[in-house]
Amino acid sequence: MTIAIALKDLKNNQIILGVDKQATCGQIIHKTKDKLIELSIDVIDGYGETVDTEILHIALSGNLYLGSFLSHGFIIPPLDEQQNFMDYLYHDFLPSLKQILQEDNLIAIDNNVSDMESSFIMVFKDQIYNVNYRFGIDVLEQDYIVIGSGTQMAIGSLYTNLNYHTDISYKEIVKQAIETCGENTIYCDSNPVIKTIKYIKTM
Repeated sequence: MTIAIALKDLKNNQIILGVDKQATCGQIIHKTKDKLIELSIDVIDGYGETVDTEILHIALSGNLYLGSFLSHGFIIPPLDEQQNFMDYLYHDFLPSLKQILQEDNLIAIDNNVSDMESSFIMVFKDQIYNVNYRFGIDVLEQDYIVIGSGTQMAIGSLYTNLNYHTDISYKEIVKQAIETCGENTIYCDSNPVIKTIKYIKTM
């Protein structure tokens, strides 16, 4: 497991996305770079021509294989410029990912329900999404989410800093939350990777 955090900074129109570098496999601890990922999605028009490119940011919690697979083995479906992003996730992105993972025997199947043994946070434009291990999607209304080992400790750290230490930057708040997990659970480390994602505020 690992720890992954997304925190929306409404004042500065940005989202702070952070993960630690550790993953575990049984009793073995690994360090990995494939837990904070950027994917380029082609935006197409009604004729199937590419008219733009959008970036999807992903922070992973769970098995090691998913990060490297998303970075190097997954062909990302295009997004129709008229398509709602949630429709895109449910009808294009996740079904394509699920099919390929099943074909490669990389996800478990329980009563015809897929279990990828991982969850992840996605940031697209100004919105934070949580994809659980059953491929269900939550669109967040709150300003932060934490997934992975040490979640309760990270939430406590976030809440304290957001409400009582208002002089600390949002990037530092995410950094301290991950460090808190790293110091207090064997499933996380204290070396965060942090990305600041600027967005244009929508109505």
